[in-house]
Amino acid sequence: MAYTDYPAAWMSRDVLVNDVDLTVTDVDGKKVAYPNECGIGGRVSRSRNSADRENNVEVVKLTGAQLQQLCGETREVVVRVKKHSLSSKFQPVSIVIRGD
Repeated sequence: MAYTDYPAAWMSRDVLVNDVDLTVTDVDGKKVAYPNECGIGGRVSRSRNSADRENNVEVVKLTGAQLQQLCGETREVVVRVKKHSLSSKFQPVSIVIRGD
């Protein structure tokens, strides 16, 4: 998922003006894969297991094993794009889903 964002104020601690989140979950919503290698379920490959608050391009990459860990044999997932904070009423996003 990607979107354009306004430049933050030069003194701002927040990098994003508009923050939109991408997640991939199992159909029950109990297991979550976070973007940009922020973690899958309880496994963390970076410093946290949560949404990305620094990038306006978010990618969830799942290997076959990670997909099975996330959703089991059903191989069904729910892809969510959700606002975290917006400075305007709308924020257009582009999303690409690719897989076998």
